[in-house]
Amino acid sequence: MMNYETMKTQLTGDYRAVFDRAQTYLMTSQFSAQYGDDKMMELYDLLLTAQTEQKPAEQVAGKDHAAFVQNFFSDYQTGWQERLHGLTEALKRLSAVVLVILLAEFFTREHSETDFFAHRTDVSMLLAGLLGGLVFIAVNQFVLRPASLKAKKIRNTGWSFIVIGVFVALIVLELIFLRDMKLDVPTAPLVFAFGAYLLGYYIVRSVWRLKKTGTVRDIHKEQTNDSYYKELRDRDIDRVLMTGMLKHYQRLARKGKITEDAFLAKMEREEKLTVYINRFASVLMAAVVLYWIVRVALESTVAATLIFAVICGVLEWLIWKLFVGSSIKVSESRRHIYTECRKSGMTLPVYLESQIGGS
Repeated sequence: MMNYETMKTQLTGDYRAVFDRAQTYLMTSQFSAQYGDDKMMELYDLLLTAQTEQKPAEQVAGKDHAAFVQNFFSDYQTGWQERLHGLTEALKRLSAVVLVILLAEFFTREHSETDFFAHRTDVSMLLAGLLGGLVFIAVNQFVLRPASLKAKKIRNTGWSFIVIGVFVALIVLELIFLRDMKLDVPTAPLVFAFGAYLLGYYIVRSVWRLKKTGTVRDIHKEQTNDSYYKELRDRDIDRVLMTGMLKHYQRLARKGKITEDAFLAKMEREEKLTVYINRFASVLMAAVVLYWIVRVALESTVAATLIFAVICGVLEWLIWKLFVGSSIKVSESRRHIYTECRKSGMTLPVYLESQIGGS
């Protein structure tokens, strides 16, 4: 999936509002990922061209953005082939999730290997999750999507929180009303059935791709990843950083601590230190995780160690993403600004003023 948020930062005013409305419509629909990416790239090109040529957004989307968005996505094909493809994709994701849950549930208990065929699994919550997923899709498409088309003041970010809220609420309701429900079934047949489906799915998909494109790789995904849309920068972040840099320079210049010509070199030196700190923090966090995994492995079973490693790894990754990852992303944005400044031949303060004034 394309990064629509980054694409949106290239747009301003009504152009961004139209793209935002389309993003919400896509989020509350059940379109395929390929179709969604293709349509959003098409819309982005239309809006960016109009913005560059200083044509009013009305010439592209009209006055009624909701009507435009509905019409823009109206070419989605819903024949039996598309429905079958959507069903097989959904079953693939479901099979993968259920297979992981079944195997994790079995290996976390104290069983010998021969107990596998006698083992039974409570699938009540799996069925509840499937039912909840269907309800979520229905609410998303038949309640939230029409509401989002009528509401003009709530942007895509707001609707994202609403969608997440509905999802969490459904999980809570399932836990409350189905907590006493229990349905034990043999584990082995389920594992073999879902495993066979996954194996069959990937075999059929590989044969189909090989026959159609001459390779088992996802050509569309590769083309999308190689497109310039993936290289777009978050202009909102760049604007904030450039504004902050310019204010920083102005404070230092007023105190006589820096000259215009020396400011770029000073910022680049500071950025090198930030890069080293981020690398050190990444290595340190990885070492901490590894230490605790090894310590648990020496005192626990293989299954318990694997579960601990997954949980600890996910939590550590989230912490890294929040702090170190975000710092790395901001650092990359600053270095990009410095590189573009050097290419322009301007001093950094002049370059920042030119970019802020033109954004």
